[in-house]
Amino acid sequence: MTTIHGYARLGRVSTEFISWSQMIQRCCNPNNRAYQDYGGRGIFVCVEWLKSFSSFLLHIGMRPGPGYTVDRIDNDRGYEPGNVRWATWKEQQRNRRGNRLLTFRGETHCIIEWAEITGLRKSTIRERLHRGWSIDLTLTVPAVHNRAKTHCAHGHAFTPENIYSNKHHKRLCKTCRDERKLQFVAARVADSDLEVTA
Repeated sequence: MTTIHGYARLGRVSTEFISWSQMIQRCCNPNNRAYQDYGGRGIFVCVEWLKSFSSFLLHIGMRPGPGYTVDRIDNDRGYEPGNVRWATWKEQQRNRRGNRLLTFRGETHCIIEWAEITGLRKSTIRERLHRGWSIDLTLTVPAVHNRAKTHCAHGHAFTPENIYSNKHHKRLCKTCRDERKLQFVAARVADSDLEVTA
């Protein structure tokens, strides 16, 4: 099999050529299912690469290995020199335009990266933020074993304002703690009233 670009492998079109071709389809073909997220929102392929696979390959180089695909470094720019690289699926997930970035103690990372740094699950971080927790509490309060638990045994919601952790990092309810204190004080007052009347 002969190919124009000269990078066929064992009679098959190269992976690099397929990536180049798919890149053009996403940006230039309105019938492509991914067009709305690429060409439809102004993502383009530079003229030089549109005309020449060899120019594209000269810039980006051969794919480093299986699992790598073409990735734009800045998701709001097109496929052009300086903005394209080979990246793994994991790297691309961190570089999505829909990622929420969190800044904490001078560092900015996406949720996936904060999960790796803190040891928390991604779902735990997302759920805490959804409930209105501050970034500080979200990333510093240790995870509890029962992550699905949203209320204490007495039905009080576990909100950032209504929880505290004991020395074993167990999540506890402030409302229950305050109610126990009030009951204790009320019992002491009742006992002292009995002693006075006796």
